[in-house]
Amino acid sequence: MMHDKEIDELLSHGLVQAPDDFRNRVMQQVAEHERNRLSVPRAEADPLTWWQWSAVILGAVLGIGQVLRFIFAVWLVTAAG
Repeated sequence: MMHDKEIDELLSHGLVQAPDDFRNRVMQQVAEHERNRLSVPRAEADPLTWWQWSAVILGAVLGIGQVLRFIFAVWLVTAAG
């Protein structure tokens, strides 16, 4: 792997020359890539099915139960003194 000093030396001696229009060509390719990327239609998200909704609801209920148990345990410990 080349270090920065080695790269700087190569560039200063003229061993590596970029074409005059290098920056413009690269920026044109980036712009074209972005235009192509934005022009591709995105797939519509599939609506969640009933079993996915039931899994989400069940997970939420279990999570709320855990939080309530934790709050009750903290309250019980602090009330006991």
